[in-house]
Amino acid sequence: MKTIKKCLILMLACVMLTGCMANPYKEGIESLEEGDYSKAAEAFTKALEEEKNTADSYRGLGIALWEEQDFEGAYEAFENALGNGSEETATIYGLMGNCAMQMEMYEKALENYEMALSMKDISDELEKEIKYNQIAAYEYSGNIEEAKVKIAEYIEQYPDDDSAVREAEFLETR
Repeated sequence: MKTIKKCLILMLACVMLTGCMANPYKEGIESLEEGDYSKAAEAFTKALEEEKNTADSYRGLGIALWEEQDFEGAYEAFENALGNGSEETATIYGLMGNCAMQMEMYEKALENYEMALSMKDISDELEKEIKYNQIAAYEYSGNIEEAKVKIAEYIEQYPDDDSAVREAEFLETR
């Protein structure tokens, strides 16, 4: 009888401990929401080690690393998210494009911006940002003529953007 009691108590303790164990994916989400990106990256890395919510954990890790300005790590995490079944969104492709820009990989940035623009979930605000970023990618890659074409299209669509008008004036001097 004592042995059965001890076993039951041990089993109950195991169940309670297992149920109370932290979920590193959830911790990562909470840390992202709190703006503690270093802690979020650690939590998502742990979730990946435990193979929990793999695609979402990679996406969360990418966001945390982006915020920490680890652009190479963020880009790789976003690629892994997509490779593991994460939903393809304009936001992910936009962030990948931005990471590529920071790493001076302008052709890769342009590819990702094109993917972002092709997504059905793209918001008007994100579309505007990505189109502006495309202009910079063309300019930095040395393709000034394409940058001029894109800035003209951009100004036609967003005529009240004063910074774009100044950029167009600058590109005309090139």
